[in-house]
Amino acid sequence: MLRVLAASSLALLLLAGCGAEDTSPEAALPSTPRTSPAATPDPSPETSPETTAEPSPETSPETSAETTPGTTPGTLSPQTPLSRRAAGGGRALLLDPAELPVLADGNGWVTTATTPQDTDPVGVCQRASLTDIGAVSTLRRTFANSHGEARRPAGAVQVVAEFADTRSATRALKVLESWWRDCAEQISEPHQRVAALRTIEVPAGTARAYRATYGPRARAARRLEGLAFLRRGATITVVHVEARAGGFAGPRANPARGAVRRLAARVG
Repeated sequence: MLRVLAASSLALLLLAGCGAEDTSPEAALPSTPRTSPAATPDPSPETSPETTAEPSPETSPETSAETTPGTTPGTLSPQTPLSRRAAGGGRALLLDPAELPVLADGNGWVTTATTPQDTDPVGVCQRASLTDIGAVSTLRRTFANSHGEARRPAGAVQVVAEFADTRSATRALKVLESWWRDCAEQISEPHQRVAALRTIEVPAGTARAYRATYGPRARAARRLEGLAFLRRGATITVVHVEARAGGFAGPRANPARGAVRRLAARVG
Protein backbone atom coordinates (compact mmCIF):
# COMPACT_ATOMS: atom_id res chain seq x y z
CA MET A 1 0.00 0.00 0.00
CA LEU A 2 2.81 2.43 0.88
CA ARG A 3 4.44 1.71 -2.50
CA VAL A 4 1.19 2.54 -4.31
CA LEU A 5 0.78 5.83 -2.39
CA ALA A 6 4.35 6.83 -3.14
CA ALA A 7 3.86 6.23 -6.87
CA SER A 8 0.62 8.25 -6.83
CA SER A 9 2.31 11.17 -5.08
CA LEU A 10 5.18 11.17 -7.60
CA ALA A 11 2.70 11.22 -10.49
CA LEU A 12 0.87 14.18 -8.98
CA LEU A 13 4.13 16.10 -8.53
CA LEU A 14 5.10 15.49 -12.16
CA LEU A 15 1.69 16.66 -13.42
CA ALA A 16 1.91 19.84 -11.34
CA GLY A 17 5.35 20.62 -12.76
CA CYS A 18 4.11 20.19 -16.32
CA GLY A 19 1.12 22.47 -15.72
CA ALA A 20 3.38 25.29 -14.56
CA GLU A 21 5.10 25.65 -17.98
CA ASP A 22 3.30 27.45 -20.85
CA THR A 23 4.19 25.58 -24.05
CA SER A 24 1.90 27.62 -26.36
CA PRO A 25 3.43 29.43 -29.40
CA GLU A 26 2.62 32.83 -27.87
CA ALA A 27 4.84 32.03 -24.89
CA ALA A 28 7.92 32.00 -27.15
CA LEU A 29 7.28 35.55 -28.46
CA PRO A 30 9.06 38.57 -26.90
CA SER A 31 6.94 40.27 -24.26
CA THR A 32 6.78 43.70 -25.95
CA PRO A 33 3.69 45.89 -25.63
CA ARG A 34 1.51 46.32 -28.76
CA THR A 35 0.90 49.79 -30.05
CA SER A 36 -1.51 50.81 -32.81
CA PRO A 37 -0.77 53.69 -35.21
CA ALA A 38 -2.82 56.81 -34.66
CA ALA A 39 -5.79 56.95 -36.98
CA THR A 40 -5.64 59.69 -39.59
CA PRO A 41 -9.08 60.98 -40.65
CA ASP A 42 -9.83 61.09 -44.33
CA PRO A 43 -10.05 64.60 -45.78
CA SER A 44 -13.53 65.86 -46.47
CA PRO A 45 -14.78 68.99 -48.25
CA GLU A 46 -15.63 70.50 -44.89
CA THR A 47 -12.26 69.81 -43.25
CA SER A 48 -9.66 70.12 -45.99
CA PRO A 49 -10.49 72.82 -48.55
CA GLU A 50 -7.47 74.78 -47.32
CA THR A 51 -5.04 71.99 -48.23
CA THR A 52 -2.76 72.82 -51.16
CA ALA A 53 -1.92 69.88 -53.35
CA GLU A 54 1.73 69.08 -54.02
CA PRO A 55 2.67 70.28 -57.51
CA SER A 56 3.15 67.56 -60.08
CA PRO A 57 5.67 67.57 -62.92
CA GLU A 58 4.58 69.23 -66.14
CA THR A 59 2.58 66.94 -68.37
CA SER A 60 4.37 65.97 -71.54
CA PRO A 61 2.70 66.25 -74.97
CA GLU A 62 0.01 63.72 -75.66
CA THR A 63 1.24 60.21 -76.37
CA SER A 64 -0.07 56.66 -76.25
CA ALA A 65 -0.76 55.08 -72.86
CA GLU A 66 1.46 52.10 -73.71
CA THR A 67 5.05 52.38 -72.54
CA THR A 68 7.20 52.52 -75.66
CA PRO A 69 10.57 54.16 -76.34
CA GLY A 70 10.23 57.92 -76.41
CA THR A 71 6.87 58.03 -74.61
CA THR A 72 5.93 59.11 -71.10
CA PRO A 73 3.99 56.52 -69.04
CA GLY A 74 0.65 57.76 -67.77
CA THR A 75 0.01 60.18 -70.65
CA LEU A 76 -2.90 59.27 -72.90
CA SER A 77 -4.14 60.42 -76.26
CA PRO A 78 -7.84 61.24 -76.71
CA GLN A 79 -8.21 58.08 -78.80
CA THR A 80 -6.63 55.76 -76.22
CA PRO A 81 -9.30 54.00 -74.13
CA LEU A 82 -8.84 54.36 -70.39
CA SER A 83 -9.64 51.62 -67.90
CA ARG A 84 -13.20 51.57 -66.62
CA ARG A 85 -12.04 52.53 -63.14
CA ALA A 86 -9.90 55.47 -64.27
CA ALA A 87 -12.34 56.86 -66.81
CA GLY A 88 -15.56 56.09 -64.96
CA GLY A 89 -18.38 57.66 -66.90
CA GLY A 90 -16.47 60.89 -67.42
CA ARG A 91 -14.76 60.35 -70.75
CA ALA A 92 -17.89 61.43 -72.62
CA LEU A 93 -17.60 64.77 -70.82
CA LEU A 94 -14.13 65.59 -72.14
CA LEU A 95 -14.05 68.61 -74.44
CA ASP A 96 -12.78 68.62 -78.00
CA PRO A 97 -10.58 71.61 -78.92
CA ALA A 98 -13.34 72.89 -81.23
CA GLU A 99 -15.68 73.18 -78.23
CA LEU A 100 -13.46 75.82 -76.60
CA PRO A 101 -14.47 79.30 -77.85
CA VAL A 102 -11.76 81.10 -79.83
CA LEU A 103 -9.86 83.99 -78.29
CA ALA A 104 -9.77 87.61 -79.42
CA ASP A 105 -7.33 86.96 -82.28
CA GLY A 106 -9.33 83.99 -83.59
CA ASN A 107 -6.65 81.39 -82.84
CA GLY A 108 -7.94 77.86 -82.27
CA TRP A 109 -7.02 75.32 -79.63
CA VAL A 110 -5.12 72.03 -79.68
CA THR A 111 -5.15 69.21 -77.11
CA THR A 112 -1.78 68.66 -75.46
CA ALA A 113 -2.42 65.87 -72.96
CA THR A 114 -5.10 63.68 -71.35
CA THR A 115 -4.24 61.93 -68.09
CA PRO A 116 -6.15 60.06 -65.34
CA GLN A 117 -4.56 62.21 -62.64
CA ASP A 118 -5.56 65.49 -61.03
CA THR A 119 -3.16 66.71 -58.37
CA ASP A 120 -2.93 70.46 -59.09
CA PRO A 121 -5.34 73.29 -58.35
CA VAL A 122 -7.03 74.79 -61.43
CA GLY A 123 -6.95 78.57 -61.62
CA VAL A 124 -5.86 81.33 -59.27
CA CYS A 125 -8.86 80.88 -56.92
CA GLN A 126 -8.75 77.11 -56.44
CA ARG A 127 -6.77 76.04 -53.38
CA ALA A 128 -6.61 72.28 -53.88
CA SER A 129 -7.30 69.65 -56.49
CA LEU A 130 -10.66 67.92 -56.84
CA THR A 131 -8.97 64.74 -55.65
CA ASP A 132 -8.09 66.54 -52.42
CA ILE A 133 -11.75 67.39 -51.78
CA GLY A 134 -13.11 63.91 -52.31
CA ALA A 135 -13.09 62.89 -55.98
CA VAL A 136 -12.65 59.11 -56.37
CA SER A 137 -11.52 59.24 -60.01
CA THR A 138 -10.50 62.03 -62.37
CA LEU A 139 -9.60 62.83 -65.95
CA ARG A 140 -7.49 65.89 -66.78
CA ARG A 141 -7.13 67.35 -70.28
CA THR A 142 -4.93 70.32 -71.20
CA PHE A 143 -5.08 72.58 -74.25
CA ALA A 144 -2.73 75.14 -75.80
CA ASN A 145 -3.28 78.24 -77.90
CA SER A 146 -0.67 80.41 -79.62
CA HIS A 147 -2.32 83.63 -78.43
CA GLY A 148 -0.14 85.84 -76.25
CA GLU A 149 3.60 86.07 -75.78
CA ALA A 150 5.68 83.05 -76.67
CA ARG A 151 6.98 82.74 -73.11
CA ARG A 152 3.50 82.34 -71.64
CA PRO A 153 0.85 81.58 -74.27
CA ALA A 154 -2.82 81.02 -73.54
CA GLY A 155 -3.80 77.70 -72.05
CA ALA A 156 -6.83 75.76 -70.87
CA VAL A 157 -7.44 72.88 -68.47
CA GLN A 158 -10.46 70.63 -68.03
CA VAL A 159 -10.92 68.25 -65.09
CA VAL A 160 -13.74 65.69 -64.98
CA ALA A 161 -14.09 64.32 -61.44
CA GLU A 162 -16.37 61.56 -60.19
CA PHE A 163 -17.42 61.48 -56.53
CA ALA A 164 -18.83 58.66 -54.45
CA ASP A 165 -22.38 59.96 -54.76
CA THR A 166 -24.44 63.04 -55.61
CA ARG A 167 -24.30 64.31 -52.04
CA SER A 168 -20.48 64.28 -52.06
CA ALA A 169 -20.42 66.10 -55.41
CA THR A 170 -22.83 68.74 -54.10
CA ARG A 171 -20.59 69.37 -51.09
CA ALA A 172 -17.57 69.69 -53.38
CA LEU A 173 -19.48 72.22 -55.50
CA LYS A 174 -20.03 74.34 -52.40
CA VAL A 175 -16.28 74.21 -51.74
CA LEU A 176 -15.60 75.53 -55.26
CA GLU A 177 -18.06 78.36 -54.65
CA SER A 178 -16.43 79.20 -51.30
CA TRP A 179 -13.04 79.48 -53.04
CA TRP A 180 -14.55 82.04 -55.42
CA ARG A 181 -15.91 84.07 -52.48
CA ASP A 182 -12.50 84.16 -50.78
CA CYS A 183 -10.43 84.50 -53.94
CA ALA A 184 -9.72 88.24 -53.79
CA GLU A 185 -8.15 87.83 -50.36
CA GLN A 186 -5.84 85.08 -51.64
CA ILE A 187 -4.33 87.01 -54.58
CA SER A 188 -1.21 88.92 -53.54
CA GLU A 189 -0.79 90.88 -56.79
CA PRO A 190 -0.86 94.69 -57.08
CA HIS A 191 -3.96 94.34 -59.25
CA GLN A 192 -6.72 91.80 -58.69
CA ARG A 193 -10.37 91.65 -59.59
CA VAL A 194 -12.72 88.70 -59.24
CA ALA A 195 -16.03 89.13 -61.05
CA ALA A 196 -19.43 87.87 -59.93
CA LEU A 197 -20.27 84.17 -59.91
CA ARG A 198 -22.91 83.71 -62.62
CA THR A 199 -25.32 80.85 -63.19
CA ILE A 200 -25.19 79.06 -66.55
CA GLU A 201 -28.46 77.74 -67.91
CA VAL A 202 -27.95 74.03 -68.65
CA PRO A 203 -30.37 71.17 -69.53
CA ALA A 204 -29.40 69.17 -66.44
CA GLY A 205 -27.36 69.79 -63.31
CA THR A 206 -25.90 72.99 -61.88
CA ALA A 207 -23.37 75.26 -63.58
CA ARG A 208 -21.51 78.41 -62.48
CA ALA A 209 -18.84 80.67 -64.04
CA TYR A 210 -16.69 83.70 -63.21
CA ARG A 211 -13.71 85.73 -64.48
CA ALA A 212 -10.63 87.00 -62.67
CA THR A 213 -7.76 89.33 -63.59
CA TYR A 214 -4.54 89.70 -61.63
CA GLY A 215 -0.96 90.85 -62.00
CA PRO A 216 1.07 94.07 -61.96
CA ARG A 217 -0.41 97.54 -62.30
CA ALA A 218 0.49 97.69 -65.98
CA ARG A 219 -2.58 96.34 -67.79
CA ALA A 220 -0.61 94.77 -70.64
CA ALA A 221 1.23 92.50 -68.18
CA ARG A 222 -1.86 91.20 -66.36
CA ARG A 223 -3.32 87.72 -66.69
CA LEU A 224 -6.98 87.05 -67.43
CA GLU A 225 -8.73 83.81 -66.64
CA GLY A 226 -12.20 82.36 -66.88
CA LEU A 227 -13.44 79.42 -64.85
CA ALA A 228 -16.66 77.44 -65.05
CA PHE A 229 -17.90 74.27 -63.38
CA LEU A 230 -20.78 71.91 -64.03
CA ARG A 231 -22.22 69.32 -61.64
CA ARG A 232 -24.29 66.49 -63.09
CA GLY A 233 -25.21 63.85 -60.52
CA ALA A 234 -22.01 62.64 -58.88
CA THR A 235 -19.74 64.20 -61.53
CA ILE A 236 -18.16 67.67 -61.56
CA THR A 237 -16.50 69.20 -64.63
CA VAL A 238 -14.19 72.20 -64.18
CA VAL A 239 -12.95 74.25 -67.15
CA HIS A 240 -10.26 76.92 -66.80
CA VAL A 241 -9.00 79.21 -69.60
CA GLU A 242 -6.10 81.64 -69.12
CA ALA A 243 -4.68 84.32 -71.44
CA ARG A 244 -3.01 87.69 -71.21
CA ALA A 245 -5.17 90.75 -70.56
CA GLY A 246 -7.42 91.51 -73.51
CA GLY A 247 -7.15 87.96 -74.80
CA PHE A 248 -10.83 87.08 -74.49
CA ALA A 249 -13.21 88.06 -77.27
CA GLY A 250 -14.95 90.87 -75.36
CA PRO A 251 -14.88 92.67 -71.99
CA ARG A 252 -17.35 90.20 -70.46
CA ALA A 253 -16.44 87.14 -72.50
CA ASN A 254 -15.54 83.92 -70.68
CA PRO A 255 -14.41 81.00 -72.89
CA ALA A 256 -14.78 78.58 -69.97
CA ARG A 257 -18.46 79.50 -69.62
CA GLY A 258 -19.01 79.01 -73.37
CA ALA A 259 -17.25 75.62 -73.25
CA VAL A 260 -19.40 74.37 -70.36
CA ARG A 261 -22.57 75.57 -72.08
CA ARG A 262 -21.64 73.69 -75.27
CA LEU A 263 -20.68 70.59 -73.30
CA ALA A 264 -23.95 70.59 -71.35
CA ALA A 265 -25.95 70.95 -74.57
CA ARG A 266 -24.05 68.04 -76.14
CA VAL A 267 -24.56 65.59 -73.30
CA GLY A 268 -28.13 66.77 -72.57
